Amino acid sequence: GGGEGGSGEGGGSGEGQGDDGEEEIIREEAARSAFAAVEAAILRQGWHDGSCATVALVDRPRRRLQLLQLGDCNAMLHSPRGCASSPPELLCPIHRPTEPTEAARLAKAGAEVSSTGRCGGAALSRAL
Repeated sequence: GGGEGGSGEGGGSGEGQGDDGEEEIIREEAARSAFAAVEAAILRQGWHDGSCATVALVDRPRRRLQLLQLGDCNAMLHSPRGCASSPPELLCPIHRPTEPTEAARLAKAGAEVSSTGRCGGAALSRAL
């Protein structure tokens, strides 16, 4: 447990704003709090296996999509029109321990990653 939640739209330049300066649907601190509450509920059940999650929030009136990601999972955007010219797009950063940016984050935090890409015995570095 003890992972990190994040917004697929990124932190942006100001509190509560996405990369494009628009207000986020849910602020990062609220997202982190929600993931922590889910993790606490899982632990109260006695489950210690771990999991990852991607949550998509849609604000139809403002035509906004915000992704919350925890762990080695992703979201894919697919348009039913023009599939050949517009292939599905992965929307979240990859958080596998073997990815260079994740490996650097883990090293900075003092975590060890094995030569097979395992971190603490698991093949992922962020989880509920």
